[in-house]
Amino acid sequence: MRSIIRYIDAPLLLGLVLAVVAAGCSDDPSGNNGGDADTDADTDIDTDADTDTDSYLYGDPCAGEVEVDGIYWCRCDVGQSWNGEICEGNSKDFDWDSAWEICPEGYSMAHHIDFAALLGNCDVDFDDDYDMVTCDSCSQSASCISVFEDDPFGHYWTANGYESNSAWAVQLSSGEFFAYEMDYEDSVRCCRYE
Repeated sequence: MRSIIRYIDAPLLLGLVLAVVAAGCSDDPSGNNGGDADTDADTDIDTDADTDTDSYLYGDPCAGEVEVDGIYWCRCDVGQSWNGEICEGNSKDFDWDSAWEICPEGYSMAHHIDFAALLGNCDVDFDDDYDMVTCDSCSQSASCISVFEDDPFGHYWTANGYESNSAWAVQLSSGEFFAYEMDYEDSVRCCRYE
């Protein structure tokens, strides 16, 4: 092998090495965003001749969307998949820092004001003077039921921090928002904004 390499010029050798490295690389379907687009015919967003089958490590929660006031809510929690009729699988819980990274590409954690708009009739505005806000329960709101029809009782992180080590979370069954410690694990419902 050493004698063959001696006769290959440097640019050609570099090109061969780069070709071998590139051939060994592929998209990563287990990543948070489902990997880069390619060209296969399987069920994920990738489209090459590889054998990956899931577009997203934690189910396909955004296969169905519900639009409410210009916000497109994923039909299911992270960890579940929408089958066209119901959410299948189990909701996954994440600490707040991990929750920031967990929504599929193009989606993000919903903000507290987005949840509050779904619930309606909140008793106070969100600001630093309050560590709890109460709105109507999800079961009292047609908008909330349209998004959370499978689980109007869930508990979710919001995208909003409260203090250095806490963030807002919402309990749909009571309509209450609490400031929880960020290392607490909770469910995530993703959405996208037009």
